[in-house]
Amino acid sequence: MSTKSPLHLDPAATVLTILGQSVAPTVGHGKPRTVLGRGVLLAAEIANCDVSLVYRWSHARERGGRGGYVPHEAAELLLDYARRHKLPLTPAHFSLFGLADLKRRGGSNR
Repeated sequence: MSTKSPLHLDPAATVLTILGQSVAPTVGHGKPRTVLGRGVLLAAEIANCDVSLVYRWSHARERGGRGGYVPHEAAELLLDYARRHKLPLTPAHFSLFGLADLKRRGGSNR
């Protein structure tokens, strides 16, 4: 079950989706209603960075993004948060090879 659009690349899109699934949807002006959008807001809060920077993690390099990769420093913070809140986010989710293995086993949450 993939929710990834062509604009959002893995593994960052998967990481943000898993984070977004842990946040209750909020309806209101300026509040994201998509799972990915909620994940972006939460990741920005955890990593103490701007929301636009987090969105760029999942954008292609040609569009000024990071090609789907989460910076190492942010990944450590997100994994620590996931452990503390018992979210199904693992180090394998931050690698295309690890993500492919998880999907093959049926455990990517996307």
